[in-house]
Amino acid sequence: MTKIEKYDRAWQHFKSIADQRISSFNHYLIALGVLLTAFTAISRGAHGQMILIVISVLNILTPLSFWAIDTRVCRLLKNLKEVLFSIEADDWPEDFKPFHRDKEEQSRWKNRLRSYTPVFWGMFSIHLAAGLVLLGYSLFFSSNLDSPKPQTQRQELQLDLKAQGLTQTVTVSDPTDLKLHLQPAPKK
Repeated sequence: MTKIEKYDRAWQHFKSIADQRISSFNHYLIALGVLLTAFTAISRGAHGQMILIVISVLNILTPLSFWAIDTRVCRLLKNLKEVLFSIEADDWPEDFKPFHRDKEEQSRWKNRLRSYTPVFWGMFSIHLAAGLVLLGYSLFFSSNLDSPKPQTQRQELQLDLKAQGLTQTVTVSDPTDLKLHLQPAPKK
């Protein structure tokens, strides 16, 4: 196998793994959107605290899972970069050594921060911290979600029960406290 064939084969493998990394991160973003939307919807509705706790735990496990996957992918990419770097080190022309040039450029701290790994891991860290905050919220601050109370309104409803000679007044000031007052019907 010639050096060009080795380089081509290593490059195709590198490209395949790099594409998998981007695809994995896209799936992570979808999961992030679904989990945060679900948490927001449930925390505003009249749902159980247990559902919020489960979604909060998922908001912790999701970034950890994708972080583990990304760590493995980074290891594979590093190995392939080393192979490509060693192939380039031999008699390759100076103007065609992309992995040597990349190593030079990555020595500057600004370029290191702009690469995939710090951006992805930063997102995972923020999501993990948000998941912990959401779990704290679910456990300690949302305990009254099981019994939602709509805005208090006072309404009176008059029902005329002519057959029994009574007028019934229903006063609703709190939906959980319905009061019925039976009064004799006014005489005509």
